[in-house]
Amino acid sequence: MALHLSQEDQQLFEELKKFGVLQHVDGHRLDQSQGVFIVMCSDGDQSPDIITFHSNLMNQQRDVPRLHLFADHGLALCLAPDSPLSRNYRGQNLFESIGDVPTLKGIKTGALYIHAPCAAATRAELNLLEQIRLVKAGKALILKQFPGLQIACFLHIDNGGKHSYFIEGSLWREWLKRQSSLPVL
Repeated sequence: MALHLSQEDQQLFEELKKFGVLQHVDGHRLDQSQGVFIVMCSDGDQSPDIITFHSNLMNQQRDVPRLHLFADHGLALCLAPDSPLSRNYRGQNLFESIGDVPTLKGIKTGALYIHAPCAAATRAELNLLEQIRLVKAGKALILKQFPGLQIACFLHIDNGGKHSYFIEGSLWREWLKRQSSLPVL
């Protein structure tokens, strides 16, 4: 089933790019020398692009990519406790698995990927703004529970061309402050 960005989400995407919230990715800014764990949607139309993109990012720091994958429908959106996708303890189970990665694999860097359009998010009636809010809330909870980890959030977008963007936290919070009716995370 082919999905398309809503006009509202396309406008928000352009606004967030212009404001600097969505940035082109500089792989050297993320320490991936020991590898990275990735939390992502299992969407078969988008996940190969995300894996290839992130593997290429790792080429700056490693000879061979080392990706530890967690994938399921809208999975990075499940970390926030108020997410409609976090049913049947999905978020809690994922937190437990993330907490095991440093001990089991020696990896302390994580990448949380959301993508748009996303069928799981669409079914849950989550627009792009809400998806970004949920992934940023999930990141905050990971860092609170596991303070030794380094976590980055990314948006992979398919709006006629596919591209991944880093979601810059301080500019996200600044953008939210300018939107008077939205809670700041």
